[in-house]
Amino acid sequence: MLNKGIAAIIIVAVIFMGATECMAMGGEVVPFYNELIGEEAEFYIDNDGKSTLIISASSSESGSWTLSAVLQKKSGSSWVSVATFSERYSRSTWIVFSKTKNLNSRGTYRFKYTITHNGSTKTGYSYTDSY
Repeated sequence: MLNKGIAAIIIVAVIFMGATECMAMGGEVVPFYNELIGEEAEFYIDNDGKSTLIISASSSESGSWTLSAVLQKKSGSSWVSVATFSERYSRSTWIVFSKTKNLNSRGTYRFKYTITHNGSTKTGYSYTDSY
């Protein structure tokens, strides 16, 4: 499944190279000052409980990036933080953020992520998956 994820990232990066808006996985379109061109998040859990998040983002301008992601587990009608990841990148127009986490218990999970590039910030959510 990871090979499909990498292929999806490459396809998304090519598609977003000419875009002027950022579209989140849930279909919400948010203007990004024409600087952060696009982002795509893929999240899945395998049969052994290993969760994987892959986020790609691109910009028309090189610069600094900060990407943070919080793995969340559904508890009733709310979401509880399980793990937090963060990375910084510099002098780049395109980044790929990939993190894995072995889950300790069954349930429904998602990632909340925040991308900051040269002062512009975007928060989004991955699709949910269950283990």
